[in-house]
Amino acid sequence: MNYLLKDKTVLIISHRLKSVENADKIVVLKDGQIDGIGRHTDLLESSVVYRELIETSQKIEDFKYKKNA
Repeated sequence: MNYLLKDKTVLIISHRLKSVENADKIVVLKDGQIDGIGRHTDLLESSVVYRELIETSQKIEDFKYKKNA
């Protein structure tokens, strides 16, 4: 899918964090307010909200993996 988006401006609104990890710019919203703007790696350091979302998402994926193993 990345090759389809190359050199284009695309707005993605997503609760699925894997969909946006490779984005050039991610805008994190909380209660209708901007909590952080940046790349995935930058937001892991600068946005508590984003980091908590990533950690929760990872815990869910780990649980699904263990459940199906």
